[in-house]
Amino acid sequence: MLRIYTVLIGLLFISCAEMVEKKVVDKVNERDQVDKKTVFASIEDCKLYSFKTYQQQADYLLKFLEKAKESKGEIKKKWEQQFFCAFPNSFEEMKLVFGYDDDLGAAPLYNHEKGSGVIKYFSELASIPDSIYYKKYIAINIGGKWEADHIREAFGFADALESDTQAVAKALSMYTDEEIESVFRFVFDGPHPNNNQNLARYNHIKSELEKIDLRLSTACTNSFTQLLTTSY
Repeated sequence: MLRIYTVLIGLLFISCAEMVEKKVVDKVNERDQVDKKTVFASIEDCKLYSFKTYQQQADYLLKFLEKAKESKGEIKKKWEQQFFCAFPNSFEEMKLVFGYDDDLGAAPLYNHEKGSGVIKYFSELASIPDSIYYKKYIAINIGGKWEADHIREAFGFADALESDTQAVAKALSMYTDEEIESVFRFVFDGPHPNNNQNLARYNHIKSELEKIDLRLSTACTNSFTQLLTTSY
């Protein structure tokens, strides 16, 4: 009798534990299904963060990145929003955080082993609404020029052009021809831009843009052609 009683108590405990676990899982799933637009429910655009120094900005980027990687669901999205807001807003600012200046020396994340990881995480963000995300992504590439190390390859923007062409094209179309061409130039820029890999990427991006926006396709061609005639 005692054995039966013990078994019943055990089954009851397992049943209760499973119910609690199910509630927790349902709660997590519910958070994960929240549309990414809700992250920015209280603000239409990301307000600029104010940092006293670029070192402080770099420290916050690393902190927010770490928190985002440690978190899940809605909490992760909140940390990614902080990371996104703290990220530079222009090419010049990117250089001051990740680059190297002959007079100023190395930027805070120039020699940092996580410097490339910070840029990579930004390039793969999926929780930020497209209109806001690509506005900043384009901004950090306008006027961009290859400088090796972290300041190169348009910070991964070419991947977005190839994988999310429709959304990127919509965002790019809001800019002037000069700004658009400077972005494309940075995409293909490098010490030796005339190479097979670059040509293949150019042909693919150009063909995709031709289906969406001829103005962007023309800008892409102009930039690539001019780049190949530029000597370093």
